[in-house]
Amino acid sequence: MRRRHQTARPYTICMLIWQGDQPATNFWQLEDAMIRIFTVLLCLGLSLLSRNLSLAGGSNKPMLRATPKNVVAIGEQVTIICEDSPDALEISLYKEGNPDSQKLTIHGDTDEKVFFVSSVESHNAGQYWCHYTGPHGEQEDSDTLEIVVTGVYTRKLRLSSKLSSVVDSGVALTLQCSSQEKYDSFILMKEDVKFSSPVASQNTNTGLFQAQFHVPPVTSNQRWRFTCYGYYQNSSYLWSVPSNHLELVISGRLQKPTLRADPSSMISRGNSVTIWCKGTRQTQIYFLHKEGTPDPLKQQIPQGIPDSVKFSITSVERHHAGLYRCYCYNSAGWSERSEALELMVTGVYTSKVSLSAQPSPVVTSGGSVTLQCSSQEKYNRFILMKDGQKFISDLPSRNTYTVVSQALFIVGPVTPNQRWKFICYGYYVDNSQTWSVPSNYLELLVSGVYQGKPNLSALPSPVVMPGGKVTLQCVSSKPFDCLVITGEDQNFSSSPNAQCIHTGQSKTLFLNISVTSNMRGPFRCYGYYKSSPYIWSEASNTLEIYVSAPAPETKSDHTVENLLRIGMASLVLIVLGILVFESCHGSRHVHHAKGMGMGDTAMHPM
Repeated sequence: MRRRHQTARPYTICMLIWQGDQPATNFWQLEDAMIRIFTVLLCLGLSLLSRNLSLAGGSNKPMLRATPKNVVAIGEQVTIICEDSPDALEISLYKEGNPDSQKLTIHGDTDEKVFFVSSVESHNAGQYWCHYTGPHGEQEDSDTLEIVVTGVYTRKLRLSSKLSSVVDSGVALTLQCSSQEKYDSFILMKEDVKFSSPVASQNTNTGLFQAQFHVPPVTSNQRWRFTCYGYYQNSSYLWSVPSNHLELVISGRLQKPTLRADPSSMISRGNSVTIWCKGTRQTQIYFLHKEGTPDPLKQQIPQGIPDSVKFSITSVERHHAGLYRCYCYNSAGWSERSEALELMVTGVYTSKVSLSAQPSPVVTSGGSVTLQCSSQEKYNRFILMKDGQKFISDLPSRNTYTVVSQALFIVGPVTPNQRWKFICYGYYVDNSQTWSVPSNYLELLVSGVYQGKPNLSALPSPVVMPGGKVTLQCVSSKPFDCLVITGEDQNFSSSPNAQCIHTGQSKTLFLNISVTSNMRGPFRCYGYYKSSPYIWSEASNTLEIYVSAPAPETKSDHTVENLLRIGMASLVLIVLGILVFESCHGSRHVHHAKGMGMGDTAMHPM
């Protein structure tokens, strides 16, 4: 193998400083003109001598570099360039441990001599230098260039930060490179350049081999992108596949971006969501980070909209729930972090939740009401939502005799200047962004806004036989678009059977109700306009429906009937007896009279 050759290079430095017509030099101070002229001629002569010596064997040292870089993945291309004087006769490229050299015969003046490797393999790794031969036989070597071939070992590596990949400016941190392969050493790269010296591998109890790299305090005026590799000491130019890219995100001082979720930050499981980050027109790249996760940062380059990017999740799952922040980077450095965006995933737990109003969803304007959120599932906490936003701070659940868990929310004062439509969810404390399926929707109805009570009556009567029907008639002197009736459960209202009939300025609602024991009232009637169906009039009078009880049927009923029959029969017999008696008595009286007449005739013969 050829040994590297170095030659001495002569230099002459001549500096003259003239001040007006009094020339002086930095060598010594001269007093007469002859000596001054002699000094100038001497300096020029030394310069010419230096150039001749350079042409005779002291040429500029060649420089060796690789493009696109000297760390090359196996199978990729690399170009090795030797930069030297354009008058070189021959340039040779040498590789340490290889006796052969690649030579280029020079034709024409050029400062760059190119050696090209079309597909890098393991044997291309090593130390290189180029040798220069000048027109007068002078020779000189460049400094060495390392060509490292990566991807020789395919066992994966992982690069992580021991704290977080999101840090404040001025903070130092530790990065850890680990693998299941028993590499001798690990090396950390920043922007494909060695960032630190290799670190010996350490065996851990988890079966991983790892090394830790200490990163000095970071600044917010540059990007901090790292990868790591593993290798063996006996082949230090043959490296493994690269680890994951780890980019440190720095919370800087530039204008903070804004973050929003479309269509909402509360997404049902399986649906899609788009997270928008808005920065400035100078932003070159955006980063989205989910707090508390070691997952790599999502990043986007602006396209279409110069000051915004979107991060899409096509199918939301429970692991997407959490707090998100956005960061921006441009040539001036890093921005402040955005405000946190909380992404909630609903439908993770399928046990139903129920929402009801106590005592009624019909609330007098200015009044308050208690909303009860309950479930048969033992949730730790419940949360009440209004218009897609948290309405009240979440509450811990309580156990009752009727349900496993519930929470009571006090809502009020209720006013007619907004809608009061609610829904609630249950969740567990250790997963506060993963929620249950939603409860039923509950809308509060604000009454007493329009003056004038409607009149409610029952036709034909408020007393009804069981299973019978009654017609409730609601009449108002105001021209409401519709009238509604509420029952004891407060959820009964105008039905498809209801008829709205205009009679001048009044409207009457007829409603046929099949009366049962659990639908007797009290009933009330309200009026409202279709433009604001959640704002109701004053309540009508209270109407109760009474169910008449029929005479009970028992065994004694038959006894009475039998007694009556016996009595009637006895009465008939008595009457018949009297008639017979009177008939017999009359007959005896006639026979006695006849006997007396016959006796008198015998005693007095004619």
